[in-house]
Amino acid sequence: MINAETTRDEARVDERPQSTVLERAERSMERPRDQTSRRKMLVRAAAGLAAAGALLEARGAAAQAATGSPFILGVPNDANTTTELGPTPGFSPNPTLQIDAGGAATAVKGTSSGGFGAIRAENAGAGPGVVGTSVGNAGVVGIGGTGVVGNTTVSGGIGVAGSGAPGGTGVNGFSDTNVGVQGDSTSGIGVNGGSSGAGNTGTDPTPSTAGVGVRGRNDDPSGIGVEGTGGLIGVKGASSSGTGVFGVSTSGEGVSGRTSSSNAAPAVFGNNLGTGPGVHGNGAGSGNGVIGTTFTAASAVFGTNSHGGIGVEGLSTDFIGVKGSTNSANPGVLGTNAGSGAGVQGGSTSGPGVLGQSNSGTAAGVDGQNAQPSGVGVRGLALVALATGVRAENALGGFALDVRGKAKFSTAGSGTIAAGSDAATVANPNVTANSHITATLVGDPKFKTALMWVDRSPGVGFTIHLIAAVKVNTPFTFLIVEP
Repeated sequence: MINAETTRDEARVDERPQSTVLERAERSMERPRDQTSRRKMLVRAAAGLAAAGALLEARGAAAQAATGSPFILGVPNDANTTTELGPTPGFSPNPTLQIDAGGAATAVKGTSSGGFGAIRAENAGAGPGVVGTSVGNAGVVGIGGTGVVGNTTVSGGIGVAGSGAPGGTGVNGFSDTNVGVQGDSTSGIGVNGGSSGAGNTGTDPTPSTAGVGVRGRNDDPSGIGVEGTGGLIGVKGASSSGTGVFGVSTSGEGVSGRTSSSNAAPAVFGNNLGTGPGVHGNGAGSGNGVIGTTFTAASAVFGTNSHGGIGVEGLSTDFIGVKGSTNSANPGVLGTNAGSGAGVQGGSTSGPGVLGQSNSGTAAGVDGQNAQPSGVGVRGLALVALATGVRAENALGGFALDVRGKAKFSTAGSGTIAAGSDAATVANPNVTANSHITATLVGDPKFKTALMWVDRSPGVGFTIHLIAAVKVNTPFTFLIVEP
């Protein structure tokens, strides 16, 4: 091992100009004659010239210092053992070796054709192996197939660490056409970023200056800030109590998902293992909470439930729960049922279950259609005795009920007055004490007679009485209505 002071002295000796040997020869010739004979001076002069010539010849051809020889500046040097430089015992020079290249030159350059690195630094203590500092540029710059490689053999250690002062960048990767920073791992994390500060949240689109573990930036209008690719998940965000993935935009989508899958996989998928929704949309401004758009015949918003729940549900605390609208001749809301249930059902605790309204002079507020021979277009069903199945009203004195076509009533029927009788009884439990019963003879009684009065038996039926008995069986019809 060569200590710093000895190496410095030897370097100074070898850095002297080549004329030093010649000067020694001349000084030896100038010594007094009483100390050296003329013959000895000639011998010494000849030896000095020979040494000088040998040195000049050696330096003219790329001379190399061998193992054990002084380190010679300005020429290549080689050795068959490791050359070490350390401080003199009792001294702590810092730095131990300092090289000033001056200008824009490189202070230290290492080349290697092996796999252990051209320059290798080791720290036996707790400090870093390599520290790079710069006043106005990068502290460490790596150029090559892989510019900088950091490796740690300690569990929990860091291969490459960068530290930036306030406003600075700890580690910066740059590439014209390829990857600026790349992290690889066979079973762990390729790139890991951590922060203990608080970043921008809410609707603030300003890039966070603190509180961000990993940040991606692209200033190109069509560029991508952060991109992840994976066989299972491209980008994953996790949070123990906050938002797993959060997107903010002032003019575009905050979060956008896209897929080219042909197996009906969604572009955006939300899964909640608790009691909350899988996907939640919130329109804090004047926009919609959730909007679906499609450019095919598929549904813009489609909800499914295979466990006895509701496919699509809308809730509003003070307005419309679900609204459908269209500018075509198709319905704004369409409900279909492939089973025996209702296509559309409405329910209310204090208002109408279903309300239909139309501003057209020819269209109906509620329109019921049925294409089957025995089907019903519109049906009203009352589930209690005092309720009304269907009620028609007109608050302004107009028609409450306008029937186009035949009208059929379950309380209408027919009967027969037997020959020689002046009365006929009809069993009908719909008769009440207030029922209005209209009877009409529809056959010739063969005798001059007419309906005289109707005797009502609530819950049983009624009996019609004639002025005189009929001569033959005479048919009649009746209609029972309530006033």
